[in-house]
Amino acid sequence: MNSINNSTKIEMLCELAHNRVLEECANDCNSKYIKKNTGEGQYTDEGQDLFNEWYDYYDSIILTYLKEKK
Repeated sequence: MNSINNSTKIEMLCELAHNRVLEECANDCNSKYIKKNTGEGQYTDEGQDLFNEWYDYYDSIILTYLKEKK
């Protein structure tokens, strides 16, 4: 498989980035990266920055992989 549709790619990147944020904050997640009393999906500013970093990281890996497979 040398291509991936955009919606699948975005969903996959979001899942990967979100899981990494949760891993990074395993001991202090609610106060540092996740807004209190809002559930898992709402990040603090620091949490959003971390999510964005991981999203970009995984995006570059996937793009590199797909380019190499062409």
